[in-house]
Amino acid sequence: MWKYFVEVAQNGRRLLTRSFSRPQLTASPSFSRSDNYSQGIPTSHPEPAWALGIPTTQLTSKVHHNVNQITKELNEFFLKSWPFSSEKAQRKFVGAEFAYSSCIVWPDATDERMVHAAYLFALLFLVDDHIDTIPLDEGREYNNMVLAFFRGDKEPNRDIPIEWITFDIGSAMRQCDPILFPNVVTSMAQFMAAQTDSRREKDLSLMEYMDWRVNDVGSPLIVSMGLYCNALVFRDDDPILSRLRHIWEHHVIYCNDAWSYDKEVRAAQAVADDLNATIPCSGVTILMRETGLPASAAKRMLIYFAREMEILFKKEVDSLLRETPTPELQKYVKILEYQMSGNEVWSQVTKRYNI
Repeated sequence: MWKYFVEVAQNGRRLLTRSFSRPQLTASPSFSRSDNYSQGIPTSHPEPAWALGIPTTQLTSKVHHNVNQITKELNEFFLKSWPFSSEKAQRKFVGAEFAYSSCIVWPDATDERMVHAAYLFALLFLVDDHIDTIPLDEGREYNNMVLAFFRGDKEPNRDIPIEWITFDIGSAMRQCDPILFPNVVTSMAQFMAAQTDSRREKDLSLMEYMDWRVNDVGSPLIVSMGLYCNALVFRDDDPILSRLRHIWEHHVIYCNDAWSYDKEVRAAQAVADDLNATIPCSGVTILMRETGLPASAAKRMLIYFAREMEILFKKEVDSLLRETPTPELQKYVKILEYQMSGNEVWSQVTKRYNI
């Protein structure tokens, strides 16, 4: 039973509440950004030097109406339930603003499904951080364990947070939508396989890297979660949509690589003595190697690439909607647009990437 998420009726609409008490910390974690997102996108974050003067996005952004409640409750839940190593680690989790990430990537989600997505992706970020600290073979075993509990193949030990949290999120999603849940499981398995793919330790060309990175950045998982959040049963494997998906995937990768590079460098340096991993597998690294440019210039190049993808995206959407102006396709392309713009907005403000 999903005992941590109980639906209640209030003012004629369905909301979600949790059955746990507020955690007691030695010091309250600081919401370093604004903890009130009701006005939408934060604008007070400092811009890094490398990003000064880059062109602004042409895409529209939107944030889920329940972002404040979800942010507060998600942080309380994980601060109470997850075995963080220190108060510094707790503050790092809060500063990453994982709930905001999901709420701006899937702003039109139903209240229930928005909670599922936010908690799942917060968990996956924690898993990703752990994977960064262990060898690839151990990472594969760990990810396989996570997947088994998410699918519901194994009963969890309620004293081990990674087991019961993963199991309970999967149970809630499977009960909510047994039709779309299997697609989430499949794409999550693809994402986790890419996380521990041996190619990440090799020198790849940009095209080879992009082929691998599609799964490593979680593109199929992000799309399947977008369909789940919006309760949209839609066959997005139609060949006529392949170019649109290709453009979308590249935009997500370019933005993620540009903004996350410094974090990836720090993570690689932290484990270099044990794993001989001193250079992150990133589009920034590849451009530096192939062009001789410094990291700051390579990051700007990726953002310019992303802006070109936005132009192509709008042209492709216009063409598709002229030929097939169905409500389902209109909803699908809007899901993709919000995922593109939301990914970039969150990347600009999260302390996970910006210190």
